[in-house]
Amino acid sequence: MAAGCGQSVRDVNQLRDYYQQEMTPHAAQGVSRQMALEALARVDSRILKSLAERCLKRTHVKMPPPDAAQPGDWCSPITDLLWGHLKDAGRSVPSIGVIYSNLVPLRTSLERWARDGSRHRWNLCDNAGVPLEWVASAAVDTLNIWRPKKRLPKTLTWLDCEMHSYFAAPVFEMQRLVELELEINDIRRPRLSYRAQRKAEREYKSLAKDLNIQRMPRMSLHYFEWYALRTFLGLDLRDIRKRTRANVGSATDHSALSHGIRKVGDLVGFHRQ
Repeated sequence: MAAGCGQSVRDVNQLRDYYQQEMTPHAAQGVSRQMALEALARVDSRILKSLAERCLKRTHVKMPPPDAAQPGDWCSPITDLLWGHLKDAGRSVPSIGVIYSNLVPLRTSLERWARDGSRHRWNLCDNAGVPLEWVASAAVDTLNIWRPKKRLPKTLTWLDCEMHSYFAAPVFEMQRLVELELEINDIRRPRLSYRAQRKAEREYKSLAKDLNIQRMPRMSLHYFEWYALRTFLGLDLRDIRKRTRANVGSATDHSALSHGIRKVGDLVGFHRQ
């Protein structure tokens, strides 16, 4: 059974550090997207507050009575709502007509929130001006968690959507890989003999090569904050350096900032044009 197909990567010995580059989305991309969202909440708390203010009341979708429901109405529990449903709201389907018309107000509110209406304080859309799929999906899932609460917490956070749970390698082989890594690196275990350690390292490299997997690159949390400020809030590199007090490069050399932003963008899978 492959992790990600009915089984969370977290249930398989914390395998989210591993990923397959050609698989999209892959584990590293999911982890990076969650970290980028969390960084976004740190650098500008107004984004989640705005999500609650603009969209939370819209999640109380007016459901038509069963005898008055039209073929295109959304009649399922609101907890089943996904961004994919909202994207289709108001679309005309030849055999049905307009679908999910009762979801149009919520979709409109989310779209305006993603591009911050006319205020232009943030831009959570792709280069075509459409809300980024993974940001919008996280927003809908987060709203579904907030909706039943009588009172929102003072500090709003994104739902941990486990966007890292993408992995196709066989679980048995992955567990063996983890066991080998512990044998080689875990200081709590008795040290292997030189010969046994070399043997374990050879098996580890061979198995990783056969599975065509990589480890998620370790990157500073500062990179994700720089990425959020540049990509979603539109700050230039000089302003990012001032705001974060980044102790890299110099007042005239921002190449280190640019490098960190590019590295995160590569993993997240989105660069602002």
